[in-house]
Amino acid sequence: MANAIKYLGPGVTAPNCIYANNFGLGTSLTKSYNDTSAPGATGWWSGIAPGASGYTIYLNKASQGPVIFAPSNDAQLVTFVNEIGATSVTTAAQALSWAATASVAIVDQTYGDIVTNGLIALVDAAFAPSYPRSGSAIYDLSGSSANGTINGAISWVSGGSQSYFNFATAATANYISSSVSQTYLDCTIAFYPDFSLTSGDGSNLVYLLSSGLTADESIRFGNVNGVGPWGLYTTNGNINDWSWGGTGSTAGTTWYLNGATAAAQASLNSGWNILGGHRTNTVGFPNTFPYYLGTGYTTNRSFRGRIAAVLLYNRILSTAEQIQNYQALKGRFGLP
Repeated sequence: MANAIKYLGPGVTAPNCIYANNFGLGTSLTKSYNDTSAPGATGWWSGIAPGASGYTIYLNKASQGPVIFAPSNDAQLVTFVNEIGATSVTTAAQALSWAATASVAIVDQTYGDIVTNGLIALVDAAFAPSYPRSGSAIYDLSGSSANGTINGAISWVSGGSQSYFNFATAATANYISSSVSQTYLDCTIAFYPDFSLTSGDGSNLVYLLSSGLTADESIRFGNVNGVGPWGLYTTNGNINDWSWGGTGSTAGTTWYLNGATAAAQASLNSGWNILGGHRTNTVGFPNTFPYYLGTGYTTNRSFRGRIAAVLLYNRILSTAEQIQNYQALKGRFGLP
């Protein structure tokens, strides 16, 4: 099943979709996108699912939906983009980079039925509209323009639907950052920890203020001792952490790990994990802040491993919504 498709125009949003270059990509499996009882819910068209090694290209036209091409491999993709406006493109990565700033959407997979209500940042290493396989720019698919930038020694590793950003070395200089400040209250993150990391201070997966400060405003793990597995902090005494059960917060964060609620110090998989959880700390964070992925204020709190997809929200998700995100993503990572 392919995502529904509609050309929305610059800055226009619609329910139940993510965005690629002024196109809305409908992610819901249950919504009728042309249900006229919903405001603006007309003009959607059935998309075409990309082939196993192929792509779907959407071009806007005045009526009757987009022009659709379906190149079956990289060579055909290069040929198509040179015919529709690119110049001197010779590789698939160049074609995708060109599309990222053109009024065209090129997708390489059907995106899953994630929760889009309150989604204010979505970056995904395996989805071409978010990362075109080269360069330092990562594009936010949420409609909030919370685009990311790769800083330091982080590489992109091709793995199909399991493509990821590789944090091979834990260092404060290695991170993905956004310059857009927003109110982040919940998350769903697909990642693969490197348990061989040794750190007395834990490891930060998301660092939500800036790199190099003396307070870490972070989602971090314990038991980072070179052996693993790492454990979750459901509550701790650090006022600068995402999860905090002290004065000014509710009870500790309810974490969702691989489709189920997770107890304190629950162990991560030695492999891919999908983690979700709301921010309980209401005093150790500013009202709005940018995201930083993988760094810490010291090397001892920086992340080593793989990060594939990060979804950040401006509201707290329900248990059912966290499970929905897990169900939408789990097949990509071989999780049950």
